[in-house]
Amino acid sequence: MKGMSSRERVVIALSHQEPDKVPIDIGEGRQTSIYVQPYVKTMQALGFGAPEIVASPRGVVDRFDERFLQKLEIDFRRVALRGVPEDQVAEPDGTFSDEWGIRWKKVGYFVSPVHHPLKDATVDDLKRYRWPDPNDERRFKGVREEAEFKWKNTGYAIVAQQPNHTYGVLTEAIYLRGMENFFMDLIINKEFASALMAYVTDYHVRLYENYLDAVGEFVNVVHTSDDLGAQAGPYMSLDMYREIIKPHERRFMSAIKNKTEAKILHHSDGAITSFIDDLIEIGVDILNPVQPSPEMDPPSLKKAFGGRISFHGGIDQHRALTSGTSDDVREEVELRLRQLAPGGGYILASAQTVMPEVPGENIICMFETARKKGCYPID
Repeated sequence: MKGMSSRERVVIALSHQEPDKVPIDIGEGRQTSIYVQPYVKTMQALGFGAPEIVASPRGVVDRFDERFLQKLEIDFRRVALRGVPEDQVAEPDGTFSDEWGIRWKKVGYFVSPVHHPLKDATVDDLKRYRWPDPNDERRFKGVREEAEFKWKNTGYAIVAQQPNHTYGVLTEAIYLRGMENFFMDLIINKEFASALMAYVTDYHVRLYENYLDAVGEFVNVVHTSDDLGAQAGPYMSLDMYREIIKPHERRFMSAIKNKTEAKILHHSDGAITSFIDDLIEIGVDILNPVQPSPEMDPPSLKKAFGGRISFHGGIDQHRALTSGTSDDVREEVELRLRQLAPGGGYILASAQTVMPEVPGENIICMFETARKKGCYPID
């Protein structure tokens, strides 16, 4: 097929068919994005000089220079809710607080939660807590106009980017309560764990309903996330997930499906192969980041789930992008194309956000190789 637009390419791939080429992506703001340092290095390697920097509170790029996206032939463009001052309020000790009341501290490249406002809360305290407002009109100002313009005036696939101030119904609950406390709740205080997740889910549902009322007809993909595991395996048993967490995630996904025909892209770190059937059941269409490992083996994932869910990511960051040569990067890209692209259902991207030490030349090599070798039929 020739002359296919990026949007057509993505729609076909997400229908589990083969378009002309494998779609490629680099995210803005949240998962599978890029830290400022490698973005600057890549812009300079492309000959564009130092770019204007628009970064999220996490230090990753929140808006790319259009020249960067066009040069790398990225198939996606994003729309996003607006930030508000309450998202990042500086504290005297050098930390900052967000709209949820969680306090964060920058440690090296990362920001980590250092204060959990509901650490000692009871169920009754949840009723009195000052929850953020999902109807805050400041977040939606101009969002519909931006989405409509990109939909009607470009041929790119449009993504409703995950809001920078939300982290998913499970992850937000963990940040509010503290990981140790929340995981103990899952065992000995299930009523509290479920009640907390219900409040967090209420917020996510209403926020995304408002979001998709504005942009739902102009997007191909809606971005969500919830980390369910670490590299060695899931955070909890499948039975515990199904009992306490899955009902809230299902309600959230159903709210999205009720507002748009767009596909749901869901990010979860970790070795979560045993959870994928359940994620498909609740409505997840695209799984990110597919970090290759023995526990998340790409050929096995493709064989087991490839006809029912699409994969986004897959390119090993540590072995190839960070410490590899250009030959290593090309080998990695060609390997993942062979493993994940046949039959469609694959969007090539880095597995995880591109770290500061990654050379700009390796980023360029990744996308150039994807375009050169990602033509169907895959060799």
